[in-house]
Order: sequence, then structure tokens, then C-alpha cells
Amino acid sequence: MAEFPVDIILSVLDEIYYSYKSSGVQDETPDYTTLLSCCLVNSAWNRPSQTLLFRSVLVNRSFLENFLKKEELSQRQQSLLQDIRIIEVSLTKLGITEDEFGDALLSALTRCHSLYELRTHSPGSNSFSDSFMLRLRQLVQSRPLPLRSLRINQFGVVSLRLHQLMSVLDTLEFLWIGSETSRYPIPGHACNARLYELRLTRNPPPATFRWLLSSSLETLRILELRDAIGVEIKQILAPFCPNIRSLRLMTFNNISVDLLRMCTNLEELTLLNIPGLFAFPPLPPTFHHLALFNVTVVPEFTSLKTVINLVKGHPKLRSIFCNAKTRTTVDFQELEEVCRKRNVLLDTEAFNLNLWPVDPSVKADVFPRHHKVSNYSLMA
Repeated sequence: MAEFPVDIILSVLDEIYYSYKSSGVQDETPDYTTLLSCCLVNSAWNRPSQTLLFRSVLVNRSFLENFLKKEELSQRQQSLLQDIRIIEVSLTKLGITEDEFGDALLSALTRCHSLYELRTHSPGSNSFSDSFMLRLRQLVQSRPLPLRSLRINQFGVVSLRLHQLMSVLDTLEFLWIGSETSRYPIPGHACNARLYELRLTRNPPPATFRWLLSSSLETLRILELRDAIGVEIKQILAPFCPNIRSLRLMTFNNISVDLLRMCTNLEELTLLNIPGLFAFPPLPPTFHHLALFNVTVVPEFTSLKTVINLVKGHPKLRSIFCNAKTRTTVDFQELEEVCRKRNVLLDTEAFNLNLWPVDPSVKADVFPRHHKVSNYSLMA
């Protein structure tokens, strides 16, 4: 075992890195248990396994005490912190105070010099303290941060956490807002982040929507909207649409159709459920990938006619990803036959039945993006 070539060891670790659900579909969560076991095989396996083990870290009490709160770190601990690209800090899971939560975030940003993505969970209406914001500004001014991605998954509807972070972290290119906010922009505070991707679980007020995108007109390429949008937000998005390459929508209605018409360089479209009432508008020649995450399928009534017509009318389409429920529709065999004739890949095992697809926060040469170990090289 010790004489295995390094490239063989790395190939094995690449294969086992991600967890798999019971359905056999890949999850974005690393398989920490298997990686830890690989660390213990022998010295040849230890270092590459440990490096991958620390690429994405979910902070627990032990990590908090030994890596983020401890004043004096060993050389080995400091080295391991530099392996981290993604770190996730949850106030409730750690059972810590608001001040301790802020200290943990600052410690991660300070000590992890290659940190690419920060994920936070902090339910409640509290905002960051003035002391935290002062120290964060001092850190940002002291050196360029490698941070490019922020997932702010939980915060209170009246909390200012989102606005506070976005007014300071101007290196961000990927933003995922996982909670609802009713707050408007803070007067006198600009959002200078040039976003490549924006994912919204709930739509913010139009003024906040406009503020978040105020520096991203030339850079925004990927947009995810889980809520239906109104006319005002559609008007805000209109100037951005010609540059959008990937659009992900949970609601498909007349305004969604209008958005699609404006996305003249679209390459990928992800939808929740099969469009029924509204047909696809003519899509640009750049479009080549459709993903359908089907939650509601009534076999005798759900039709794939809109999708079949898209395959027939769009010669550049190369692939359709969906889940197994699609097979129960009345005209699935017709879709299958049309895809076969036009050489379109039809993958009905692409999505876990219970999870909306979550792509990695990396820039794409082609779509769809996939979770793979080589993505970490793009996070350097």
C-alpha cells in the first residue's frame, strides 16, 4: 500500500471525496468519514487525504477551540489552515454567543489565507456589532482578501448582516442569500462587489436588489431566482440579461418568459417542474443545456410537450437533465425518441429527488458545472 504511486492515491481520493445519497446521486458534502480513514492508512496517504479533509470545513466545537480561538498555533496547525478553501460557521450548531460568532468569522478570515468561500448561519434579528464591523474593515484594509464567495444562509428578516458584509467585502464574486430580508440599503454604504453569480432564496426589496447589483453590470453571468418576480425587479434585471449565461428559476410564468427573451447569450436554463401553461420563447444559438427538477408530476396529466417542442426547434440543444419522476409522464417515450434522433443527452438520474441542484461557486467554461475535486484549483 505504501508503494502506491502518488497519482494513484490522488485518483482514489478524487473518487471517494464527495458523499452520495441513498439514491446514488452525488452530494456537495465531502465524505469526511472516509477521508479521515484514508488519513490513517500510512504516511503516503496521510498528507493528500488531510489536505482534502481540510479543503471544506464545517466548524465544530473542537475546530473552534483548537484552530480559531487558540492564541498560539503550532506550525502544523497553521499549515492545515492554509489548505482551507471553504469554511462554514453556524451560530446555533456551535451554541455560541453573538460576539463569539463574530470572533469566529474574523478568526477564519484572518487565519485562513486561502479562504475562498465563507458560509454563515445566524438566525435571529441581531446585526453585527460596531466593534465587529470596525475589525472587519481593518482586516480588509490591511491586506487583499482571497474571499470570493459568500453563502449567508440564515439571518433574521430585519437583520442587517447581509448589508453589513456586502458593504465591506468588495472582493466577492459569488453571493447566495438563503433568507428573506426586509431591510433597505444602509445610507452612505456602497456595495462594490462585482458579482459573477447571484442566488436568491427569497427576493429582497427592489431597492436592495438594485444595491446588490450596483457594481455588477459587466460581470453578472449566473442568476438564480426562487421567488416569482414582479415588473419592477424585471426592469432592474433587464440591463443584466444580455450577459446572463445561466438562469435558474423556480417559477415559470409570463415574466419568466420575458426574462428568457432578454437573455440573448443564455447557455443553460434550470427550472422547477415542467413548463405547462407557458411555452419556451425562441432561445439563442448559445443555449445548449436544460435542467428540469421535477417535484410535481401527475402521470396522466403532466405533459412534456413544451420540452419536446424545444428539442425539435432548437438544433443546438445538447443535453437535458431531470430526475426519475420525468419518466412517469404520459409522453416521456416521445421525448426519449426525439432526443435520440437529435443526439440530445437525456439524463433522468441527474438530480436527487429531494434536493434542488446546488452548483459549485466557480466560474464556468461550459455548463453544467459539476462538483469535483479539481474545482479547488480554481479557488486558489
